[in-house]
Amino acid sequence: MYLLCPVKVPERVVCGIAAGFWQECSAIDDDMPLQSSKLLKTLNRAATTRHESISREAFQDAGLRVKVPVSSIKIGLKRPLPWLKVSDMVRTLALHNKLDKCLFGGLGFDGLKQFWCNYKRLWPEHPVFTKMGAEPSENTVFVPIYLHADEGRHLKKEQILIFNFQSVLGQGTSLSQDSGNRLDQCQGLNILGSCYSTRFLITTLLSQHYRKKNKDGHRLNTVLKAITADILELYTNGVQVSFHEKWVQLFVVPLGLKGDWPMLAKLGNLSRSFSRKGRPTENSCICHLCLAGAQNVPYHDHEIDAAWYDTYLQSRPWSTPSPLMRLPTMPQPELFYCFDIFHVCHKGIYSELAASALVPLIN
Repeated sequence: MYLLCPVKVPERVVCGIAAGFWQECSAIDDDMPLQSSKLLKTLNRAATTRHESISREAFQDAGLRVKVPVSSIKIGLKRPLPWLKVSDMVRTLALHNKLDKCLFGGLGFDGLKQFWCNYKRLWPEHPVFTKMGAEPSENTVFVPIYLHADEGRHLKKEQILIFNFQSVLGQGTSLSQDSGNRLDQCQGLNILGSCYSTRFLITTLLSQHYRKKNKDGHRLNTVLKAITADILELYTNGVQVSFHEKWVQLFVVPLGLKGDWPMLAKLGNLSRSFSRKGRPTENSCICHLCLAGAQNVPYHDHEIDAAWYDTYLQSRPWSTPSPLMRLPTMPQPELFYCFDIFHVCHKGIYSELAASALVPLIN
């Protein structure tokens, strides 16, 4: 997204990719009609006749083209950093009647109300319930979202930060779809469905522009401050949108930041993380939720009377809080930083401990 000069994907490339896909899968369309067959046929014909310029209208007719305003942030580079505000994305989705599908999990107002009822049972101290009041108004709606950040690979294996947001509500999982009537479940995890309708890009940034040696993380903090200010405005004042021919005030409620441990430590300014593991000292805590790893607090103790248990959520894991801490959080703000189960288990415990345990069992 951020390069020295703006770059757009050529229409010929888009039509060529679609044509190649259609040539491979057109035979399936007779037995199992593809939802996108009409669009693919149009793009395939455009590639054949060299009329690739019609691809824009084809995407628009298929309801796949949505124009979101692009903003910019000055972070000390030659060119401002482009980014997509969460507020602009919400307004655009409302304008195209995509709020229910993309942010409400397809469950409408009733699904959102049920979610907050369930959430209140677990976290009654969250400040959003004070904002809602005892009886939520019919003219206000609160949408729960998660922020997500991860580093991907760019040219020459250079790392690139990808920052996005998603609704908490979704279409569930393949197992939940097979278990029966989804309406009985009230809500589902945001896993199924196209990423174009479940994940929404905020911005990207090359790692060479936010490494510590570059003004000590100033550029990354500038980006976080801008994102935080935009979401905080949506939480405080909301935005007026039309939903089912009715004007409502929509508020966005960020419930956490998801990511792997290196990303949580970087964006959260965490002084306690797995990177501190080693010889036990008072500064070698490996968890941002407790003091595991400090002197006399072994992190490998799994007994019921483990010393780290009494230190859980008893102290903040930073000396200088991240700009994200301006957002509404639980009284224990470190809970805002959510573990990525895939990295913790599949790429952590399962691949390391389980695999190591299998080695002596082979003989």
